[in-house]
This record gives sequence, structure tokens and C-alpha cells, in this order.
Amino acid sequence: MLDIDKLINDPEFRQHYANTRHKGNFSKFPHLRDLYQAKKELLLQVNQKKQVRNTLAKLFAENQDAELRSDFVAKAKFNNNDIKEFDKQISALHQSLQKHLLALPNAIHPSVTHIDDQVVSEWHGGTSIVPQPLDHKTFGSKYDYIDFSAATNMSGTGFAVLKGAAALLQRALAQFMLDTHTCQHGYEELSVPYMVHYQSLEGNGLFPKFQDDVYALKDNLYMIPTAEVSLANMIRNTTLAAAVLPCKFVTHTPCFRRESGSYGLLTKGIIRQHQFEKVELFQFTTPENSDSTLESIVTQACAILVALKLPYRILQLGQKELGFTAMKTYDIEIYLPSQKQYMEVSSCSNCGDFQARRLQAKYKQAQGTSHFLHTLNGSGLAIGRTLVAILEYYQTAHGDIVVPEVLRKYCHNQEILSSISK
Repeated sequence: MLDIDKLINDPEFRQHYANTRHKGNFSKFPHLRDLYQAKKELLLQVNQKKQVRNTLAKLFAENQDAELRSDFVAKAKFNNNDIKEFDKQISALHQSLQKHLLALPNAIHPSVTHIDDQVVSEWHGGTSIVPQPLDHKTFGSKYDYIDFSAATNMSGTGFAVLKGAAALLQRALAQFMLDTHTCQHGYEELSVPYMVHYQSLEGNGLFPKFQDDVYALKDNLYMIPTAEVSLANMIRNTTLAAAVLPCKFVTHTPCFRRESGSYGLLTKGIIRQHQFEKVELFQFTTPENSDSTLESIVTQACAILVALKLPYRILQLGQKELGFTAMKTYDIEIYLPSQKQYMEVSSCSNCGDFQARRLQAKYKQAQGTSHFLHTLNGSGLAIGRTLVAILEYYQTAHGDIVVPEVLRKYCHNQEILSSISK
């Protein structure tokens, strides 16, 4: 959520926000300003009424004259009715203001001056075993590593059953990623709920805008579209001591998304599904450290790809593609030789204090002043999409899969995995 005081009172910030998020036409601003000013004026009036109430209470206590005390009581009753009415109006204005603010995206980081995405680096340290590998869907179906028919029979389209070596590699990837991020990068591993309530999704920034993309259950529960939701809510309505920062969390979860209206080459097979697995990185830190923290999260995510010897590139998203909650984002993409194009495997974002304002997540300095935290997240990595790349780069001409060296200890020390149908 945006800082409404800054939006109203800082014309330079407001103009930057209008130019970068609304193409210069921030049409909602006049209404926001009117709501803000009306609430501000009512707060001033109600505070004056409360001062009158305190004065009347003091006069009542100091005077013993029955007639005067009766007059004080009558005036206090009339004054209290005014306070109740003002409070109702303030509450209605506050709710209306919050509703409008919840619909506004985050402000874009001043360093993001470009409109379109920009490639900032590439790493080419790996080639496929076969010169022209089959795409993962063809390879997985041909050698019985992936069963789409069985998944469709039990769940409909947008699902897959991983079998034998593919299932083992998926599990190995999750373990390898978690071990790397906990042992080498200093994250605390959490096991989190896969179902959260509406308020958690609103606090994270996905609701109300993306409510149609999430699977709804009964009892105000929703399936998580990303573990970012669960991790972001770890410090909801909490004030941390600055000395404990940064808080670094990692978790491995399934994710559930409706993904309606998604088509194209990079949605085939297991690339884009209603259910997929991901290792998620999340950090709470101070404003002065959030820029450097984003760079470190990107480096940590890329370390997985380097270890697996999978070629990748890093994109810095431009203003046009930047997500709703992010003020700056890097996407990490793996190159798929079968399709001769890149596929996103991680998105790492600095959300500034946007989520923290919704979550009321703060930290306190040694001198006692409280400030909103900055939140950052990144996939470390999307497991299914990493598996897609492994099936392409490590397939053999005979339908086997060479196990990447760093995964072998998680695969019973096997160097080559074969289909159970061979």
C-alpha cells in the first residue's frame, strides 16, 4: 500500500508515480485527495470535541453545584453524540480511502527509468548432452517420465504426473535448493500452511486485484498461489527490534494457480500448470539495506543454476512489465535449446514498504522510533521449470537422464537414471 501522506503532500513523488504507473494520467488522484482532506478535517473536529469532553469532565469533578453539574452532563451528552457521529463518518471515509489505496500498484524504484525489459547479464556455462534435444514434453511422454493422460483423467487439464526418475529429480532439486539456501546463504527453513485466509492475501498484495487467479475454498480459506504469501505474513502486526534484521526465510511448497487464458510454447507440458512446486526466498530488512538485499537474492538464486550448469540470463524488468507489488524486479531465465528461447525460472523483487504497510510489519530503532520494514522475495527456484531444463540438457539419445553432479547424493548416488518402462 502506498504512503497516502507522501502521495498527497509530495508533488515530486506524485508526479513520478503518475508518469511511471499511470502514463502521466493519474485520474484517481482528485478523488483520493478529497477523501484524504475530508478525513483530515473530521479528525480535527473530533479532536476538538474530545478536548471539550475532557474540559467538561474536569469541570464536573471540580464543581459540587448540582445545577452546574447537571448542565455539564447535558453538554457532555450532546458533545458525545457529535463524537459518535464524527467517528462514523471518519470510519466510512477511512474504509473508502483504504479501498482505493488497495487497488493502486506500488511506486516504481527511481533507478527503473527504462520502459522495456533489459538484459543485464548472461551465463553460458553448460551445453546439452545431445546436439538437438527433444523438448521436455515430448521426451517425458516418449520415455514415460511424465504422464499427462493420467493427470487429465483425475484432475483435468493443467496437471501432470511425474514418474520414476522425474519424480526423484523433482524431490532432489527441492532438497538441493533448500540445503544451499540454508547452509550457504543463511536462510531459516520454514514449513508453512498451504491454505491462508483473505486477509493474508490482501496483506501480501495479491487481493483484491488478483482474486480470480486463486483457488477459493470454504471458511475464508484460499490455496496459496505462491509461498510468498505465507512468508510475508510471518511478521504481520509485529514490530521487530532492528538488531534482529534481516529476517531471512525459505520454504518449499506446492503452489496453486488458475492460470486462465495462458497459451503459447512456454505454457506447454509442465511449464505452466495449476499446481507446481517452488522454493521461495523472503527477507524482511531495513530501507537502507533493501537495494543491496535484492542484488544478493538474485545472486543466491543464480547460484543454483550455476551449480546445475544450466545457462541463464538476468533481465531487469522495465516500467511496462513491473508487477503490482514490486518497485524493482529481476527475472532469471533459463535457455531452452529445444525451443531456442528463454523461460523464466525465478522472479526476484524489492517491494519496499508496500507490503509492510498492508501487513503492519515494522521495526524499532534502538532509540525507540518505529518504521515500516522493507520486504523482498524471489524464487530459489521454480522446481518444475528447473526440471524442464534438466530434462532437456541432461537427456541422452537412448532416453536416459544423466544426473547433475550436485544432485547425485539426493538420487541414491546414481549417475544415470532410466525410465521404469525401458
